[in-house]
Amino acid sequence: MDYRPVGARRPEKRLLFQSSSLAKEIERRGSLSAKSTRLFSRGLRAEGAVSPNGASDRAFVAAFRYLVDRIRLGGVDNVAFVWQASVSPLDDLLDGEHENIGEWYPGDEYVDWLAFSWFLHPEARPSAGVQYEPPTPGELAGEVLALARTAGKPVMIAEAAPQGFDLAQSTSRHIGPNWDGLPGSGVRHVTAEEIWDAWYAPLFVLMDSNRDVVRALAYINCHWDAQPMWGPPYRAGYWGDSRLQTNAWLARRFTRAVQRWKGAND
Repeated sequence: MDYRPVGARRPEKRLLFQSSSLAKEIERRGSLSAKSTRLFSRGLRAEGAVSPNGASDRAFVAAFRYLVDRIRLGGVDNVAFVWQASVSPLDDLLDGEHENIGEWYPGDEYVDWLAFSWFLHPEARPSAGVQYEPPTPGELAGEVLALARTAGKPVMIAEAAPQGFDLAQSTSRHIGPNWDGLPGSGVRHVTAEEIWDAWYAPLFVLMDSNRDVVRALAYINCHWDAQPMWGPPYRAGYWGDSRLQTNAWLARRFTRAVQRWKGAND
């Protein structure tokens, strides 16, 4: 399961070109919305294997700042800029090392929100034989949360889905060879309660434990397996089906948990 973009011989130059093109498109359209503030996240996640086109930290920071400056100079003032980090150990596994996320941070004056993706259990570790033992998702998320507290910024869980689970079929499968096995293999039947305990419950514990900075959640409610990019033969790993409407028990439990969390934050 390798997320590295291909075909970018000079990733830094390509990233800057993409940022310039995107800024021009936003300027052409004018203000993103006349009545509301929009959240804007630059491209893919910062850091290593999942950074846009495999760019370096300095190139990513330069491109992020360039894009923000261009949008601001264009008079767009109703946009909040989101800087998102990967907290998946799979990123560090692909890199073979753990990176300092602070080196990818564009600076407080360029960032309104910090964000991270959330796909695994907070204490998940690879069960496949690996030469490098990466930090857990919980440890990686802790780095983003600490940076947000230092910067005085809110945090968004910008991408969240229970990777490896199929809610419609009530199954779990291996997600990748460098994690737990051949993607899509190892089919195991699980109950809705087991899925909740394995992924959803820890998600809301994370949100509750960090409610001083975690202010938003974006859940990916989709049938991954039906999409060419994510479906068989699972070149990007196995993701499954995270549509809550396919499992009434999980949908009700999720809705109640979100309502409780929102009520506590009001």
